[in-house]
Amino acid sequence: MSPEDDTALLIAAFNSVMTSYNANIDRGLQVVNYFLVATAILATAYVSAINGKHCPIAAVLAVTGIALTTVTFVVATRQREVAYPESRMMAELDGRIIQKLKIASVHETRAEPITRLGPIPDMIAFGLVFVLYVAALLYAVIR
Repeated sequence: MSPEDDTALLIAAFNSVMTSYNANIDRGLQVVNYFLVATAILATAYVSAINGKHCPIAAVLAVTGIALTTVTFVVATRQREVAYPESRMMAELDGRIIQKLKIASVHETRAEPITRLGPIPDMIAFGLVFVLYVAALLYAVIR
């Protein structure tokens, strides 16, 4: 195999991994976007139910919000976890391509292609929404 074929193979592998990574990240972002829209709708319905003195309906909406938050957290976390190994593969392939093409100066000026913040920000955000829904449920039940 000639060096040009090897480089073309590395680039093709990089493009394949990047496509898969982007698809997984996009799916995770779509889940979060739908969650935000559903949360806005549930919050509006909850406030209307509370204002109309329909506390059982408000309680059901709060329970729905708790379930929605839990499912969304699990799905979004799973999508991130599926994408993480692909980001590591992309970094490895990127390094090999840069080494093969001898363009280290470009690599030195680039930022880290993919960073992993970990699950902590997700846990905090979804935890806060979860607590908000639990508080809404308690308010509807007590009222």
